[in-house]
Amino acid sequence: WRYRKIQSTNSIGVLTIENEELQKVIRSLERNEKNKKQADEHSDDVVMEKHVTEFVIKLIEKDAQIYELENLVKSLKKENKDVKAKMAQLEVKNGELIDQISKLPVHAITQRFHNLSNSV
Repeated sequence: WRYRKIQSTNSIGVLTIENEELQKVIRSLERNEKNKKQADEHSDDVVMEKHVTEFVIKLIEKDAQIYELENLVKSLKKENKDVKAKMAQLEVKNGELIDQISKLPVHAITQRFHNLSNSV
């Protein structure tokens, strides 16, 4: 019985030592896995992929800015056409006014300017 007790104690001791060694191996494997992940994160492929992704994002942003600028240019061209049309209308009215003024007798024109200067 005593021999069995010693043998079982020795078995427990051996199992404990084996368990501790297995724990060391597991921790070592976990460290290796963690180091591998960190190394992978800094590998050339991963770094290049990050740079490419950032570049693509910048391209998309620039494309959006170009689209906005194109829309602004279209809007400004339309406004420019509207302004030119209004200027043409004003030129016609100006021409009509000049015709009307040229048909007025000189004393009527002088009288109008005199009235305008007195009202100011």
